[in-house]
Amino acid sequence: MPSELTHRQGEVLAFLKDFLRKRGYPPTVREISDHFGFHGHHAAKKHLDALEKKGMIRRSPGSSRAIEIHGAKAPETVSVPILGRIPAGAPGLAVEDIEGEMEIDRTLARGKGLFLLRVTGESMIGAHILDGDYALIRPQRSAENGEIVAVRIGETATLKRFYKKGKTVRLQPENPAMEPILLKENGEEVAVVGKVMAIIRTFKK
Repeated sequence: MPSELTHRQGEVLAFLKDFLRKRGYPPTVREISDHFGFHGHHAAKKHLDALEKKGMIRRSPGSSRAIEIHGAKAPETVSVPILGRIPAGAPGLAVEDIEGEMEIDRTLARGKGLFLLRVTGESMIGAHILDGDYALIRPQRSAENGEIVAVRIGETATLKRFYKKGKTVRLQPENPAMEPILLKENGEEVAVVGKVMAIIRTFKK
């Protein structure tokens, strides 16, 4: 029963539930320790042991996130941060400024560290990515040919379809009115920021 918990155990349980609601998966021992400022992981493990003994959670060995919370269901949505905007046109300065969060269907949340970028421009309209859409990005530093990715070029950024042949990187727009961007691997700094996992469109009345 919750009334049998100590104050700290109640706080840990509340954190577990809130983390699960926002992320769609439970926290690790390290994340619990970091949140509460515990020195080392012993205190977090001790509280988890107590919660399990009191029937509030159940853990499975062999996985850092195998925590089941009694009576808690995985949420239908998860909260993903909106980290600014990215041009889908000529490369421009990507504005990295947390604008808030958006609740998305948890079935879209495949991967860790997901974030949203608001698309500006019309270079990807052939891939049904429109100005004002939100691109759900999974962080990664490499890409396969044909994948749509967020790419940083020096101090600018863009959203394009990625191709690489030899030492040449081609960032291909999905708009016949626009030319591809060709870059030499040993020339201007090119870095894949992440892969587009989904496009989310909101409608204004």
